[in-house]
Amino acid sequence: MNLHLPLAFFNNLFDSPDLLVILALGLLIFGRRLPEMGKHMGQAITGFKKGLSEVDSEVKTSAEGSRKALPPATTAKHSVSDEP
Repeated sequence: MNLHLPLAFFNNLFDSPDLLVILALGLLIFGRRLPEMGKHMGQAITGFKKGLSEVDSEVKTSAEGSRKALPPATTAKHSVSDEP
């Protein structure tokens, strides 16, 4: 089975002048909106990282709280003579 075929296609795509044509068309189509799109992408990435850090801090505080709520471990003492 040849699994390297898709990678070979992308390798040839980025080595050829076709990439310049694709980039030029993209610039013509999205040229005026590129700064706005970049700003929104940056805000989205920042929001995502902030959300991850909030979840991480919540997990850490809940783990610390659950450790404090548990009583210390004790060993049970059973008497054999109490059983019939």
